[in-house]
Amino acid sequence: MLCVDPDATVQAGVLVLIMHERYRSVSKDAWHETLKGYGYGVRQTGTGVVITTLSHGVGICRFPVGFSV
Repeated sequence: MLCVDPDATVQAGVLVLIMHERYRSVSKDAWHETLKGYGYGVRQTGTGVVITTLSHGVGICRFPVGFSV
C-alpha cells in the first residue's frame, strides 16, 4: 500500500474527525459508512489499523492502539 507522510496537523485533524464519528456511531458498520461519506476508509494491515483515502487507498495515519475499529 502506498503511504504518504502528511504533517502532524493533518494527521491530528483526521484522527479527531474519525474518533469523534466513532463515538457518535451506533455500530461499526454505521461508522464505516459515515467514513465513506467523508472519503476515508479503515484497513487492517500487518502493522495495525490504517486510515486511508477511498479514492486512491493512500494511508494517511495509523489508528491509535486500544481503540475499537
